[in-house]
Amino acid sequence: MVYFKAPTTNKDKWNVNGIIDKDLLESLTSHDKDVDVPPEYVEPNKPLQPELTQDEKQKLKELIHRIGELQKELDHQKDYEKHLKDLEKKITTQTKYVTKPPEAMQTYLLGKYELITEHLNDQQTLPDYYVYKIPRLFFYEQESQYNASLIGLPTHHHEFELVLQRISYLSHETEYVKYMYKREVAETVQSVIKIITKPEKPLQPSQTWQHYTNCFMQILKDKKQQHIEHFDEYITNKSKLLTDQ
Repeated sequence: MVYFKAPTTNKDKWNVNGIIDKDLLESLTSHDKDVDVPPEYVEPNKPLQPELTQDEKQKLKELIHRIGELQKELDHQKDYEKHLKDLEKKITTQTKYVTKPPEAMQTYLLGKYELITEHLNDQQTLPDYYVYKIPRLFFYEQESQYNASLIGLPTHHHEFELVLQRISYLSHETEYVKYMYKREVAETVQSVIKIITKPEKPLQPSQTWQHYTNCFMQILKDKKQQHIEHFDEYITNKSKLLTDQ
């Protein structure tokens, strides 16, 4: 084994240049210019796009058009669903609809379900989803009189209230005509009775005349009632026809 003794004087100092290779020393001590320069990114060449044929261009055009149409359909469907939700929030149920007088409901509206529903439908155009779902009309009997219940939009409820008002007015006018006819018949009958019972020239009362008078009075009473009933039936049927218009 070889030992080196460290130099103790300047004279004995090591000569590094004599020990280390000059080129090696220079390579270690020289400044590397590339150390402070970051590497530069070189973008690779883009792949060449093959030229589309006319058929491929046409198919691409059709595909883009179809995508646009699908987007329109999607937007339309979203708007449609939003419209349905908005309508759903407005649907309400109202019960205990009545007419004045109450019996007008039974006289004029029972059996008119389809006609009334069709009329209410004409007041507002509904999406297909709600066709035949609303409006819905129900009649029910409570405490010996008929009431109505309606499920629908505000437009339906408003129009049905107008229908009830018109029916109430029709019923009132019909009953008033009946009253006036009954009054006129009663006045006519009273005039006839007055003529028979109090003639201008008093007649000698007899049993035959008394019997004749009683028979005539009974016939007059029966005919009076028949005429009133026939007229009531006639005018009621005529007024019912008005509800079909």
